[in-house]
Amino acid sequence: MIDLASAIADCYSMSELKTLCYELGVKYDDLPGDGLEDKARELVQYLDRRGNLRALAGQVALERPHAIWRYQKASQSSAANLPAGVLDNGGREYRGVMLDLLDRVDQKIDRLGENIEGRMGRLERRQDRIVAVVVCLVLSLVFFVGFV
Repeated sequence: MIDLASAIADCYSMSELKTLCYELGVKYDDLPGDGLEDKARELVQYLDRRGNLRALAGQVALERPHAIWRYQKASQSSAANLPAGVLDNGGREYRGVMLDLLDRVDQKIDRLGENIEGRMGRLERRQDRIVAVVVCLVLSLVFFVGFV
């Protein structure tokens, strides 16, 4: 757990850590400690006590994949630092974290695709309106020139 807290402290600013807490439903101001390292350690311990360390690891992996890699690499040398259950059952807990991460990435990609489709639709409607205005102007000009 200490390695995960260190990885978070190394890869997040104080502001980003506050956002991470918010995304995980943790009140940043309620975490004891003053500095970034203290807050990161307390966040890890808080979520571990509540059985939500998996959510933290998944969110950090989503936002900072290199941080999780460093956490895993450091933890391989000391299995005692891994969250409970990560090595149980042939690493199924770790696989679960990665599957959760992939689900979250998939959801974000879907939302991004929907956002792009929505913007493209608005752009097409704007283009249709512009074409209609131009056609009206050309017809008006032709009609006006025909009378002159």
